[in-house]
Amino acid sequence: MTKPGSDMHGRVADKVAIVTGAGRGIGRAALDRLAAEGANVVGIDINQDDLDRAQADLDAAGLAAAMYCGDATEESHAARLVEFANERFGPVDILVNNIGTTRAGRIWEMAVDDWDYIIRTNLRSAFLCTRAVAPQMIARRSGRIVNLSSGAVTARRGRRTTPGTPPMRRPRQASKASPATWRSNYPNSTSQ
Repeated sequence: MTKPGSDMHGRVADKVAIVTGAGRGIGRAALDRLAAEGANVVGIDINQDDLDRAQADLDAAGLAAAMYCGDATEESHAARLVEFANERFGPVDILVNNIGTTRAGRIWEMAVDDWDYIIRTNLRSAFLCTRAVAPQMIARRSGRIVNLSSGAVTARRGRRTTPGTPPMRRPRQASKASPATWRSNYPNSTSQ
């Protein structure tokens, strides 16, 4: 649904889009942009206050949105998120895996619990949400999965990284190597 009275005919008009980490930052910007382009958006975040602000802003603009407070690193929450989107708007057309985090400190000084938290947040959430939504996309032979990672923590061309910088870049770059990405990058591949 587009904003009432608008002439919007974007590429995502009337598509159903899920955005993870939708309460603030890049996730919020993606949520707002997809909604402004006419998508029916569903946002997930662990912060209810951030989701309430997003919902209020999108409602005030007359845009179709629904928020789900949950933890996308939990299998049951990822599955319920997709069910929630289906109940509100229909089958999911777009998934934006945006959740990401890091911990400050040099990798050789980092606690294993901190490393596990980074991997769980950055990779497990993308895996679980992708796994939850992929069957309906495959069945319809339609859909897009977008795995985001922050350029703020990756080395730019021609620049060296600082030794011991936070390890966010590795798990976030690994998310780009998911089977969903292989399939979109290599449409004739046999990966499912």
